[in-house]
Amino acid sequence: MPVTRQKKSAEWIEILNRAGVPCGPIYRIDESFADPQVRHLAMAQPVYSPAMGDLTILGHPVSHGERRLPIRTPAPELGQDNEQILTSIGYTKEQMADLAQRGVI
Repeated sequence: MPVTRQKKSAEWIEILNRAGVPCGPIYRIDESFADPQVRHLAMAQPVYSPAMGDLTILGHPVSHGERRLPIRTPAPELGQDNEQILTSIGYTKEQMADLAQRGVI
């Protein structure tokens, strides 16, 4: 049995914190939103996704002063920015079409 399975997560966190190792739990999504520190920091923020509608997602834990910067956009959909990125590094439309046809992008 792996050593980490010999104790509960909370026990490991306490042991590691006492030893000066910064650590915390690895949460499931629902646990993330319920965490007292996430609530205290107001990290959960609404955002609109064209693909998924209104969502609440976790923002960055670091804020600037007392004001939390809003999340401006959701994460991009898979491949959403391919053309913009590939064009910016010199790919032609023909090369991008070839990559798409071959299933690369």
